[in-house]
Amino acid sequence: MTDVTHEIAHDKAPDPPMMIVPANPRANVSILREGRHIAGPTRPVFSFDYDAMQFSMNVRSYVHAGVEVIMNEAQIAEVLDFLNNLDVSEARSRRYAQSRQLIDYLASTDWYVIRALECGVPVPQDVSEARARAREAIQW
Repeated sequence: MTDVTHEIAHDKAPDPPMMIVPANPRANVSILREGRHIAGPTRPVFSFDYDAMQFSMNVRSYVHAGVEVIMNEAQIAEVLDFLNNLDVSEARSRRYAQSRQLIDYLASTDWYVIRALECGVPVPQDVSEARARAREAIQW
């Protein structure tokens, strides 16, 4: 999956920022701010726990442990602060795309690590070194 930033044409001032965080932790978070759509795998961390979230002008709620919770003023302020300070630049989008490729590489070579743990067969040195470089290069 590639992280994407799209320009959205607006004839008027952009709407307040919006965000959808799906319940599936492997699904992309979707954010709309200043006419840009950002989709990425990183779930924002807040002072409150949540499993899924909808945040827009009309809906400001999250789901935690199967229960929908309407956000209080402090939670709304925290989410707005996150959204208003989020870097929506092309450079960030490229960093996400590169990080996603590195994560995909790690996932594709996980079997070496599992085989080493289960069977005692060492991970080849070149794979081990490439995995270390990938982990170090991942930027969120």
